[in-house]
Amino acid sequence: MKKFDVLAAVLVVVGGLNWGLVALAEFDLVATLVGLEFGETNVVSRLIYGLVGLAAVYQIAQQASIRRRWSSAPATAYAVGMNAMRSPSPTWALVAGTAERRSRFLLLGAAALSFVLSVSLWFSGNELQGIFVGLWVPSILSLGAIVLPRGAVR
Repeated sequence: MKKFDVLAAVLVVVGGLNWGLVALAEFDLVATLVGLEFGETNVVSRLIYGLVGLAAVYQIAQQASIRRRWSSAPATAYAVGMNAMRSPSPTWALVAGTAERRSRFLLLGAAALSFVLSVSLWFSGNELQGIFVGLWVPSILSLGAIVLPRGAVR
């Protein structure tokens, strides 16, 4: 079920970003990706829009279940991990927490900077470079999801 939760979250984020671009720049990312002009639709774009809508309905309907699934596992993993990594030094948890916070901040900062750079490249007329740099955002966030320990810092 967690895979459905992640897929639904990704689709909702895609939909949210698309609507944000429509509002701010009159730019429809989904239409552009399937080779259409702003406001046009075809079977593929309607399928994408439909999946985004279904993902939103899924998240609304399953909100309590999603919260339970995702809140219980990381806390348990964190408690087990910290017990396994006990150090004679009482500041171990503080040092580990600070390093993890710093790593998260750097990854989120890099993703945000990539997004801003992508948008600025796009609107300065360098559409292909803007798309290329925009692809860095999910790559940076995926790297963080893989590298950083889950549930260690709240």
